Formats: sequence, structure tokens, C-alpha cells
Amino acid sequence: MMKKLLTIVAVVATASLLHAGPKPSKAVIPIDKPVSEAAWYVGAYGGMSAYQSEFVNDFGAFSCKHKIGWNAGVKVGYDFNPSARVRPVLELDAMFGGFNRQMGLDVPDNANANSNAHADASRVLNAALVNIPERLRTREVIEFADDFATYLNSNSNSNDAGRVTFRYKPRSFALMVNALAKFDCGALQPYAGVGAGFHHTRMTMDISAPGLSASGKDSGNGFAWALLAGADYKLAANWALFAEYKWLNYELPGKWKNTPVFNSRIGQQLVNLGVRYTF
Repeated sequence: MMKKLLTIVAVVATASLLHAGPKPSKAVIPIDKPVSEAAWYVGAYGGMSAYQSEFVNDFGAFSCKHKIGWNAGVKVGYDFNPSARVRPVLELDAMFGGFNRQMGLDVPDNANANSNAHADASRVLNAALVNIPERLRTREVIEFADDFATYLNSNSNSNDAGRVTFRYKPRSFALMVNALAKFDCGALQPYAGVGAGFHHTRMTMDISAPGLSASGKDSGNGFAWALLAGADYKLAANWALFAEYKWLNYELPGKWKNTPVFNSRIGQQLVNLGVRYTF
């Protein structure tokens, strides 16, 4: 009897084990590492001022020459969502740059043959000098017109042409806030946007003629705005090169633009290359 009972218990235990099978393992739910939703970056750039608008009145008589200028700057930016296909970006952009604008006034050859040639040259020169903003119109600049008139009179029988050259040399610092839209196209990330801020410009004016020279300096502040477009090219996880075009507009200080010599603004087309590091 005992032997039969033990046999029944063994059979039942074995059947229970076979029916239960191995204990199932719990499913493991992978946990993704959180992706950064924002990123700070810094950048530095430099390039040229390829073109400048006419900001000085030529009085219908001066010949003007455009000069290639230069600029350099640094940026601190905030990318709101680096993983998005299209995302907003804000930048603080500090830039320093300058260029030269040269204007020449020629006195015609054989001036003695035309009794009005010297008078016309003196009249145009005086118009340009009298209308120069007060701080640029230094004592030596005021005296320049008289000295040049004396030079013309003393050379009234000469066939040599006299030439007066004005060189305006603005040097500016601008601090801008740029609002951009950036597009994720893989390693290449184009962007476009607008900027607004202020500029501080120091203006130097040099005047020269045969045996004569004079200069004046002044500075002022004004509103600045920009339209810009460019593209980043990723070199590594944190490093990128970028190329950028910027139309930069400076509204001149009131004490300058309210005179006949200067127009109301300076517009520049800037072309820059730079490097950017993302934290």
C-alpha cells in the first residue's frame, strides 16, 4: 500500500513540473537616453564688405570709388531644438568693421581757357565743405577751402589739373540680436533670418590737394538692422564651419544725416566665413 502511494505522489509531481515548464522571464523595456532639446554655441567669423551704398553726396561733380572693406565678429547662440528638421535659433552677434570711400574733384586742364572752371571747382568744393557736419568741419578743414582757392588762383595760367580728394573712413561696432530659422539637411544646415540692434560709428574724413591736407573726426550711434542667410557644415559632433551673407544697414546719427553731405544710412553687403562650436 505504501509503495503504491509513493508511486502516485512521484507521478503527480513529475506531471506538475512538466506542465509548469520553465518560468517565463519578464520583458525588458529599453530606456532611451534622453536627447538634448536645446544647445548653446559660440562662433567667430571674418570676411569682407563687398559693397557699400552711396552714403556721401557727390554734389554732381565728384567721382566716387568703392573700396572693399573688412569685418570680423563673434556670436553666442541658442538652438532651441537641435534634433528638429526646422527649428528657431537666437544669436547675440558682435561685429567690428570698416571701409573707405574715396571721392575726387578734378579741375579741368587748360583752366585758363575757361574763365569759369576755377570758380566752378571752388563753388563745388565750398558746398561740400560748408555742409560737412560740425565736428568734422575742423579749423583746418575750413582753412582748406581758402588755401585751395589760393592754389587755383596762383596756377590760373597752368595746364595742370588740380584734384581734391575726400576719403571717408567709417569704423563701426555693431551689437545685434539675430532671429534665425535653421533647416536640418544632414551635415549641411542652411539658415536665414533677420537682426536688429545698434551701431557705434567713428567717422574720419581726410582731404588732400596738391600741397594741402586736412582732416576731421566724429562719432555717433544709430539703429542697425540686417538680413542674413548662410549654411553650417558639420565637421564633427561639436564643430562646424559656416558661410554667411549679410545685408547690414546703419541708420546714421541725426547730426550727420540731417546735412546735405551724408545720406540717411550706410548699407553694406558682407560675405563671411567662420567656425562654430556647440556645447
